Amino acid sequence: CIAIAPLPDYPVASIRTGQYVANFSRWREIWSVAISLKNPLDYDATISAIAAGDYGGPAGRGVFEVYLGDTEVVYFKEPCDVGDTGARFFLHFTPADDSDLPPERQGQGFDNRDFSFAERGAVTDGRCVAIAPLPDYPVARVRTGQYVPGEGRIWAAEFAGGR
Repeated sequence: CIAIAPLPDYPVASIRTGQYVANFSRWREIWSVAISLKNPLDYDATISAIAAGDYGGPAGRGVFEVYLGDTEVVYFKEPCDVGDTGARFFLHFTPADDSDLPPERQGQGFDNRDFSFAERGAVTDGRCVAIAPLPDYPVARVRTGQYVPGEGRIWAAEFAGGR
């Protein structure tokens, strides 16, 4: 069997696909998979920069080493396998000035930019790398890590921000 579905007309970073079956008016997942459509070559330059020390040492460590660049937060792990990429990443920025937060976040004191590995990462040559952009405003603190929804946090790191 083969099923074909066209991609949309706009750029797509990742897709999630699978099959569901109706079970007494509820949908039950049979299988699903997330596929990153990003070119792993885009990540090779970042991996090379980490190896060359261009990012300095890790700003934080957990399951992944976390590096703070001028415009991004980089997550790196070697060796890496599919089990390392299944948990969601939480990424919280505390701004240097609270008025820089989006209006919906001003009461919380931080900006939430959680993401999945499929959205921002790639596995290349047994190494995992995920890249998340820093916000446009100056950041005082970064709090990040991974968690499994409904189960809890796997690891966390907190460090001084940049920009």
